[in-house]
Amino acid sequence: MAHLNIPFHGLNKLDIACIEAAREYLPDQVPSNDELTISGYESENPLRRLFDDENIFTEGGVGFLEGRETVLRLKFRILQLVADLFPESEIEEPSLRVLGMGSFNIVVAVTLQDQAQRRDSGVGFGARVSRLLGMPPRTRKFALRIPRDKNGEMDGPPVSDVAGDIVTQRVISSCLGLPIPKIEKYDLGPTNALGRPYTLQTLLPGKNLHKLWLELSPQQKASAIQQITQTVENIAAVTTPAAGFVSLSNLINSRSSAIALDQFPVPTNQEAKKRPHFAQPSQSPAPPQTPFGYLIDHCQRWQKYEEEIGRASRNKNLWRITIAVAKALDRRGWLGQRFHLTHGDLFPRNILAKITSPGTVEITGIVDWDMACFAPKFVALRPPFWAWVGHSMDERDEDLATYEPPEGKFKTLKQAFRSAASEDFIIFGLSRESAIARKLFRVVNSGLLGDRRYLALQLAEEWNALYPEDKIGDLEAEWN
Repeated sequence: MAHLNIPFHGLNKLDIACIEAAREYLPDQVPSNDELTISGYESENPLRRLFDDENIFTEGGVGFLEGRETVLRLKFRILQLVADLFPESEIEEPSLRVLGMGSFNIVVAVTLQDQAQRRDSGVGFGARVSRLLGMPPRTRKFALRIPRDKNGEMDGPPVSDVAGDIVTQRVISSCLGLPIPKIEKYDLGPTNALGRPYTLQTLLPGKNLHKLWLELSPQQKASAIQQITQTVENIAAVTTPAAGFVSLSNLINSRSSAIALDQFPVPTNQEAKKRPHFAQPSQSPAPPQTPFGYLIDHCQRWQKYEEEIGRASRNKNLWRITIAVAKALDRRGWLGQRFHLTHGDLFPRNILAKITSPGTVEITGIVDWDMACFAPKFVALRPPFWAWVGHSMDERDEDLATYEPPEGKFKTLKQAFRSAASEDFIIFGLSRESAIARKLFRVVNSGLLGDRRYLALQLAEEWNALYPEDKIGDLEAEWN
């Protein structure tokens, strides 16, 4: 029970009676709000105090540090946006913290405090009781995502598809019982204080696992890997009869249980920018297909595009080799019948966690679903091989999934994965065939007009080494 020395002068008898009754239910010490909810993004982030005055103004406040006028303008825009969205709340300048600044977005933590609960407020009985009893003011924490333009600034058109990101996150959160940020408010246009689109999401508790990892014991790391393994399987358990990205049409048909998808585009945005006078990416509804049917169809779509731009002869035989590998994968049972949800970027930077005991951690959030899609099972069941390879690895190198670390901490982490994974996940995650299949998926999705030609040859050579009886090597010899 709390023992509080509260001066009662200025309060009426009813106020005093309510306070005396409230004392019986109060703990001896009320934790601060920071102890209740800590944003892991903020921990050790050199950008987190970007909006503090000492990082904007020169000493004495008589001028700007180099280039920081832009930072101050953004700060004022954010403060005005928050004031417009939450006129009943108050925000103080130090409550703005940069959570991250990637290629596509800048993410800012915003902490709001209800006016009626500020400690220095005399408005209303509730505020007076909160102040006198030492109760922390109720706060709300959000993550404000502001898209950047192609130059990394916030002046031109956003590089990211803000509307697509919103519908993807909403659809996925309705399918999964995982801690995913909830989108509270958004604007797709420029008629707001920021002058550009934005989304405002709930800020989940926990620390960014990329930073937290350095603090963890071997047992805690194993605990994290086991939970991540289970999380990947939970995500992959959501399936559809088509491949592609979540479609904007889900906003219109929100009551439908079926998830509408758009086909993976041909050409890709990157290829289309090189050839603006030819076909551009479109958002066509994804047709029901088997994974094998999708791979063949997507190869044929690329071949048709290459004919249109006059490059058909260059890759004709290489497409034959790619299709032959897809057929071999199908014959040997690696493609399945449905498509599975995949986060697309499930690395420690997008995972939040907190330490719960000397030997355990808890995954408290999965963020940044912008790259989520529905793909074949071998793509969705991609293991967290970064844990047993080390931070210096190339996260796109599928061969690392098959790497067997020597005795020691890395071997323990791979064993932690095996202990938590289903038989399917172990097979589709760690096999050579599945690693080759993931390379094939990248080739098929990205096309052969860039450096994927070498990757296509590599995966064909690897398959031929595994299964020479499939005669992929004969096609290679013919191509050479």
